[in-house]
Amino acid sequence: MRHYLIKRIICVITFISLIGCDRQLHIYYNIVDKVDRVVITYKKTGLKKILTNIEIETFKNHLKRNIQPELQRVFINDVLVELYSDSKRIAFLLIYQGVKDIGFVNFNSDNLNFGFRLTYGIGMFIGGN
Repeated sequence: MRHYLIKRIICVITFISLIGCDRQLHIYYNIVDKVDRVVITYKKTGLKKILTNIEIETFKNHLKRNIQPELQRVFINDVLVELYSDSKRIAFLLIYQGVKDIGFVNFNSDNLNFGFRLTYGIGMFIGGN
């Protein structure tokens, strides 16, 4: 009986966490879909890059691929990506590209904050300027 109760509790916790991740991703995707301007700032060089409309669509596709929400991490970012909609900043990403370890991204907006591992697509798109 005790074993059954523990299994049940683990199943409920797993189910709740999966629903929470799906909800986070749904909100995240809605934010990304609204983006009409992207500014990428490279901390090392101070270079700012404003994406063209074609680049924005490509980048938005990368932002929606293989994202698995995690808790945010503390790090010194290499890149700042600001996401705008109708001239208002609606979100930003702090990106650590990683040298010896896997890079990481902290996503921040007014109503959603989470982290995720830097994906290959995002890493390749922003490059190492």
